[in-house]
Amino acid sequence: MNRTPLLILLLTVLLLGSGCGSDAANTNSSTDASTGDALTDATTDATSDATKTPDPEQLRVLNYNVMCSICKNSDHPEWEQDFVKRAPWLRDVLQRHDADLIGVQELQAIGMKEGDPDEFSQILPDGYETSYYRHQPGDLLELDYPDAAIAWRKTRFAGLENGAFWLSPTPEKAFSTGFAKGGQLPRLVYWVRLQDTLSDRELILVNTHFDNNTPSQEKSAPLLLERLVPLAAKAPLVVVGDFNTRPGHPAYEALVGGTPKLTDTYGLAEGSKTPEEVVVSNVSPPPVWDVTDRIDHVLFHGGFEVLQWRVDLWRYGSQQQAPSDHPGAVVVDLRWPKP
Repeated sequence: MNRTPLLILLLTVLLLGSGCGSDAANTNSSTDASTGDALTDATTDATSDATKTPDPEQLRVLNYNVMCSICKNSDHPEWEQDFVKRAPWLRDVLQRHDADLIGVQELQAIGMKEGDPDEFSQILPDGYETSYYRHQPGDLLELDYPDAAIAWRKTRFAGLENGAFWLSPTPEKAFSTGFAKGGQLPRLVYWVRLQDTLSDRELILVNTHFDNNTPSQEKSAPLLLERLVPLAAKAPLVVVGDFNTRPGHPAYEALVGGTPKLTDTYGLAEGSKTPEEVVVSNVSPPPVWDVTDRIDHVLFHGGFEVLQWRVDLWRYGSQQQAPSDHPGAVVVDLRWPKP
């Protein structure tokens, strides 16, 4: 008996019933800017700089939970929910920041019909390679799982190897759960080792999405660190994701205080100490953003220097809405560790 349709239905129900795995409170996006069909005419320092000569010593990283295509933004039911209609807005965010490395959460392959475009291709600008978990024979679910997906600029990076493990008591078992009771979704850590052809150096980009059911976060953090130890011996790490943990949460404190020690990029760049200094927006005044409520982090191990940290709070459409149920993309400029 083929169990896949039943399992897909079960996973779909879990997604819809769990708020898509995020316990983040949405920011207040009220603004007195004039209403328009698409708020994309403002210019900011986040405008794409693709025409500039790349600096081999610098990297731009973008991290974003894009809200899955079968999820609903319960805090703003009046907003556009359909992924296909939100996709151009998400694509605009990625296009404007022109990142070298991208990690996104909540892409999904459930319910996609034969011939439907891959969700990543709907939001990703041209010029990137992508990688995420592809199902293997014997997996519990016979479907790909891009809940933690990675992209890199093709003209700069070459993929060398990749791997995945699952945030559960049996991390080698695909789609396994068990860190929390009731309604927990399968969660994984996905990583890619990359060669930077500009600087002739390697790094490992790691992406994850912790479940929002306690105590999944507290159990996921030490497992993540344990599995990062051998990776950290190979190359510097850039670790992104929706961790469903705010600063001060035990899981967050474990990540930034454990081994290998991960460093949060927020607050390390000059001129990025307060919310007012890091918000990028096309509305005035910009949406309210609570730095203490952030759960989407860009962390690193290996001596990177943080040059700039910002959160993209652009708003779109006639209702001036965020493209996702997360406040915005996190964009960080890094300098390679000194040799």
